[in-house]
Amino acid sequence: MDKATLISILSVAFFSSIGHCIGMCGGFMVALSILVNQKNKAKNIFAIVGYNAARVSAYVLLGALFGAFGSFFALSLKVRGYFLFIIGVFLVILGIALIKRGKILNFLEGNSALYKFINLKIKMIISKNMKFGFLMLGFLNGFMPCGVVYYFLAIAISTGSAINGALVMAIFGMVSLVMMSSYALILKFLNDKFRNFMLYLSGLVVIIYGIYISFIGFMATNG
Repeated sequence: MDKATLISILSVAFFSSIGHCIGMCGGFMVALSILVNQKNKAKNIFAIVGYNAARVSAYVLLGALFGAFGSFFALSLKVRGYFLFIIGVFLVILGIALIKRGKILNFLEGNSALYKFINLKIKMIISKNMKFGFLMLGFLNGFMPCGVVYYFLAIAISTGSAINGALVMAIFGMVSLVMMSSYALILKFLNDKFRNFMLYLSGLVVIIYGIYISFIGFMATNG
């Protein structure tokens, strides 16, 4: 993994955790609060840790699968070049969608069959008050359609490796965990303008990295 990719991953994970993930995953946190036992602090901590461990595990699994899929395009330098160019174009479009937050982002995040399926499962978990429902919530959270997650999955594919793809998603999961935990303690005092600015920065980084990936792909096809 080159420095540009690592910087991009860390930057987008940091900015998007504040500007996007907190609002996007807020419903899961509400559901988790319903399931935890307010009178037992030890069980509460166990539930929160389990929830986040399951969420990061889902990210890592997705990263490994997408990275493995990307390995099929690494067999030929020219094919990989075209593949990277397409990923770069996708990232530019995604970055614009994150900044504008219009119909494109709404379509990517809220109108899929997966989104509706996950919402139904959340309602079922809450209604049945499942004993280990917090683990299911965390795992489902990892599969939630999300523009930011799409960015990291695109990076995972571009690595052409299941291990590197899993690493990309693990970094995102851990950074988002730290930032969202910090938000609960400190950042909640910051206003929506600050969150919007963080989202703008994350979208800008996605666009810049998309152009970078497209350029690498273009050069590979002409090499």
